[in-house]
Amino acid sequence: MVNRDKKILFVAVPKTGTGGIKQSLDLGGTYHQSLSDYSKKLDISQYFKFTFFRNPWSRAVSAFHFAREIAIGRFVKQRNNPLKIYDKATFSEYIKYAYSDKEVLDKFNQHILFRTQMSWVDPFFDELDFVGKFENYEEDRNFLVKKFGIKAVELEKNYHSSNRSKNWRNYYDDEAAEIISKIYEKEIKLLKYKF
Repeated sequence: MVNRDKKILFVAVPKTGTGGIKQSLDLGGTYHQSLSDYSKKLDISQYFKFTFFRNPWSRAVSAFHFAREIAIGRFVKQRNNPLKIYDKATFSEYIKYAYSDKEVLDKFNQHILFRTQMSWVDPFFDELDFVGKFENYEEDRNFLVKKFGIKAVELEKNYHSSNRSKNWRNYYDDEAAEIISKIYEKEIKLLKYKF
């Protein structure tokens, strides 16, 4: 997402609070484009480039519930449920199932909600000017608002929230936690995320 006047380029990774950042910085354009995609259309060296990342274990739970509870009519059922998101009753069961089935795992790894956060910024990660963290959302959002001299706005309630328990650790057993650590290993190491 872009603000051409202020030369801001935001790589909006799904399930990291993108709506609030868009609203706060008056950004336009298409949600969820990779930095590589932007580099084909813009001289990205002229922009302040940033993204937000989220603890991968937390993000996976959020994406799972978003897909099951909210996105049903939008893409999950419309595409014959390629992720087979309803085939298992619990999040941990689903992660283990997806990881054990190559076809489902391939679709999981390519899906907008579940692909790695690094896939949105590679191979340009080192060219980012700022990486905010969902876990420090208000502080990092306020930093950006002040940096660009934009009047802070009160954020709307997140309309993509599900009814799940807010403690994402409750959704994991040891095996599912280990699977997520394998899938998202690069970003876990780079940003020092812990279960």
